[in-house]
Amino acid sequence: MFVAGTGEPYPTDTRYICKQAIEQMNNIGLEVLATYEIEFRLFKLKDGQPAWQPVQYGNAFVFSEVEPFLTDLERSCSAAGLHVEVMHSEYGSGQVEVNLLPQWGIESVDEGFRFKLIAKETARRHDFEASFMTKRLPGQTGNGWHLNLSLWTSGNRLTNIFHAADSSSKQLSTTGEQFLSGLLHHARALTAVSSPTVNCYRRLHTPWAPTKCDYGVDNRMTTFRLQTQRKETSRVESRIVSSACNPYLALAATLFAGLDGIQRDLRLDQVDTTKDLPHSFPEALEAFKADTWFKECLGADFVRWFDIIKTDTEIEPLAGVEVKSETESDFELEKKIYGTV
Repeated sequence: MFVAGTGEPYPTDTRYICKQAIEQMNNIGLEVLATYEIEFRLFKLKDGQPAWQPVQYGNAFVFSEVEPFLTDLERSCSAAGLHVEVMHSEYGSGQVEVNLLPQWGIESVDEGFRFKLIAKETARRHDFEASFMTKRLPGQTGNGWHLNLSLWTSGNRLTNIFHAADSSSKQLSTTGEQFLSGLLHHARALTAVSSPTVNCYRRLHTPWAPTKCDYGVDNRMTTFRLQTQRKETSRVESRIVSSACNPYLALAATLFAGLDGIQRDLRLDQVDTTKDLPHSFPEALEAFKADTWFKECLGADFVRWFDIIKTDTEIEPLAGVEVKSETESDFELEKKIYGTV
């Protein structure tokens, strides 16, 4: 988006904000390599039921039932320049996971954004609805949008600076520790833009979803999962990012949080990993508004408008919703607001 008459980038445009975050990393000699594990659900348009039931994780047979859609999706993604690595069925009924290959800088987010559009359009051609609403079905798992990222030396892109070839169990470099510490320090505020809907908090604090402001080595139960066993693939995976996210904003805020850790030389023994993540979107939004670093990096205008829009269009209309209760009436109300996500 651009300002009419001047052609200047609109300061609250999330793609522009994300490019600014990437540029900040470039300014300290680092380049961003990122990708996503994207989950969504397929529903039959004729009756609104999941494409398959019950839960069928990694089941090639149920995938064969929707093979025309999957084939068309892969071809459409390829034609649009997207790099799909793998598709498989996930734990939930009708739940699909698609992994994209890592890309540099803003291109990684552009691919994720385009994928959502392509998946929804392709599903319609095959009489399905592709839903990225974080939790659509009572009693089942939610949809994540796990962000995997690493930082590399600028220019030659030969050195993954997260990896340290030492005997420690983490095998994490000093810069990697600083970056991770920044994520942990800002985790509660970061949750607001990584899981930016009332419905997202039906996913958090449940099995296979984050609960604490914590981390672990190859631990799928933590908020930030370290995968540092091999130099080439060393990375941090943020598991608080949900499928309802704005991927530009999620990556931007994650980079800014890590940048704060690098600039302040934060270490893991300086951050509290026992705190709970927010249990509701209003709680997360309050943490976000109180985070002066995000206000500085994302801009006071952006934080103000984010607060206004989310409060007026989501939090207040859903004020009576209790995310610990999963009644059909609650989900019907949320689907009216988030059904087109």
